[in-house]
Parts: sequence; C-alpha cells; structure tokens
Amino acid sequence: MRRDLFEKSWAVAIIVSLQVCIMLFCLHPFVVNWGATSYEETMPMPGDSLAESFSATRALDIGKPRSDAWFAVTQLGADRKGFFSYEFLESLCGCEFAHQPFADTSFGVGRVVGCQSPTEQGKYLVEFPVVSVDRGKSFVLGGWGGFVIDRTSDKSCRLIIRTHQVKPRGVVEWFDSRIFDIGHYVMERRMMLGIKDFVETDSRIYNNCTDSVWLLTIVISGFAGLVLLFRVRGWKSIVLPSIYYLIWQLGFLVVNPTIVNSVILVLLLSACFLLKRIKSKLINCK
Repeated sequence: MRRDLFEKSWAVAIIVSLQVCIMLFCLHPFVVNWGATSYEETMPMPGDSLAESFSATRALDIGKPRSDAWFAVTQLGADRKGFFSYEFLESLCGCEFAHQPFADTSFGVGRVVGCQSPTEQGKYLVEFPVVSVDRGKSFVLGGWGGFVIDRTSDKSCRLIIRTHQVKPRGVVEWFDSRIFDIGHYVMERRMMLGIKDFVETDSRIYNNCTDSVWLLTIVISGFAGLVLLFRVRGWKSIVLPSIYYLIWQLGFLVVNPTIVNSVILVLLLSACFLLKRIKSKLINCK
C-alpha cells in the first residue's frame, strides 16, 4: 500500500512538472501573442512609453466597422457592461452590469474603469484610469495597457491589446509573471471574443450557457484525469495521464471556449480511457 502510494506520488510530481514546463516554455509564446501578427507584436502602440515592459500583445479580427468596435470597448467596466469575459467570474468579483449602454462621448481621460462595484464612498477597490484617448481609434488604461482598433476595411477592423507589466527581477518574479500571463490570457481572450461576439452577433455565441458548459468540461475532465492516473500501473501511470493532460491543456489554452469545442475535447479525452480498456480486453483475450 505504501509502495503504491509512493509510486503514485512520484507519478503525480512528474506529470505536474511536465505539464507546467509545457505551459511555461512551449505554450507561453502562443498565450502572450494570441492572434497577433509578427508586425503587431512589435509595432508602436499608444501607452508604450508608460510601460517598463510588455507581457502580451493580442489581437483578433472583427467583422464590423471600427465605429461599432469602438462603441463596444468603451462599455468596459463594472458600471457598464462588465468585461465581456466569464460573467460568473465577473459576478464573483462584484461586477454589476448596466442595463443601458453609455454613449462613447463619456469615455475620456479621467474616467475610471472599475473592476468591482464601488464602495459607499464611490471608490473602486480595483480600477484602471483612462490616461489617454484617441477617440474612435485607441485608448490607454493605466495599470493595464493600450487598446487599439485598427481599421482594415469599411466593414472590418482588428482589436489589438497590449498588456503592460513591471519588468521581472529575479527567478521568482519571472515565474510569477508567467503564471500571471496564463491567468490573464484566459480572461482577456474571453473578453476579446466577447467583444467580437457582441459587435457581430449581439452576444449569441458566447453567453452564460456557453461559459457554464466550458467550465464543466474543464473541471470534470480535469478530475477524470486523476481517475485515469490511479487506474493504471507501471510506466503507463506516467505516459497515459501525461498524454491526457497535454490534450486537456491544449484544449483549455488553445481552442476557443465554445460548446462545440467542449464536445470535441470530451471526445478526445474519452479516447484515452477507451484505448486503455481496448488494450486491457486484448490482453485478456490472449
């Protein structure tokens, strides 16, 4: 019993270390430059002079005129339409959403984009002040970064967001910054997809239902991986769960969080269990 527990502990340590290395060294470039072209990654953007360094530059196409996208991004904030991200997480942070959008004329230097409901004194515990605005084109949020809406045609544009950060000093800060990049990516990617969906389809693709299915898929399949780990023996207790969690991690960080992708991810992960059972039956037949 103790030996089996010891072996499983080593297997867990190896699997977790492997997945963390894949995330920090292999997937990190994808995460910080999600959707951005090589030119967009290095091009000058408003607010660059305010940052010690940059942690990410992300972009996506929006199939509507720049004016429509501009109206959407100026609705950011707990006092407006939230952050177009995972609403259940925003609600846990105290975000409240306005029933009616605000006109973009009220979006200017000095406005504060709050992350939570204000205190009784009217202050936000977490806030991003608007430090510069080029109306209809770009703005900069202090403590976050630069937002640019680049016109690509009369009927389309690109939303580009560059995240600012303090330059890491030392190994611990470097590790913390990479972990932050992953967490921020999960929320910011959903925000950008939410803005795109709001502009193009009035939020028909990404909503609470979609987010709930995606969350359940990630959580349940994550626990299922632990079941797989404890059901296999020997070298397979490392190889099979490692493959399983690699697929799980790619699904979580690479594919977009839609219901269709949730189903595909479940099918791929289920294949790991099916392969094990098929192999066991073949061995028993022999």
